[in-house]
Amino acid sequence: MIFPYLFFYIGNGLACIAERAFREVTGRRVGGVWGWIWTWAFLYVISQPVVNEEYSSGWVGCMRDVFTKEPEKSMVIGLVHALGWGPSPAEIYAQRGE
Repeated sequence: MIFPYLFFYIGNGLACIAERAFREVTGRRVGGVWGWIWTWAFLYVISQPVVNEEYSSGWVGCMRDVFTKEPEKSMVIGLVHALGWGPSPAEIYAQRGE
């Protein structure tokens, strides 16, 4: 379905227009901590239809099941472990009792 993608990209364009209008009205840029919060909150809300679409149909939903069963195939798990922030795939298997 094309609606989630159109919603996401048109929404981002409207947000850019809103930021420019904010600058013209106030004379200040959207920035700092409030700008960071605005950006991430807006992206969180506007990206939900795209995320739901990708998980409900397509390869993302299929790969989620693969990574659950075989965590050593996930680059994210390997990277997190290499940075020292999480367990290795072997430790994940041990925790699940496999």
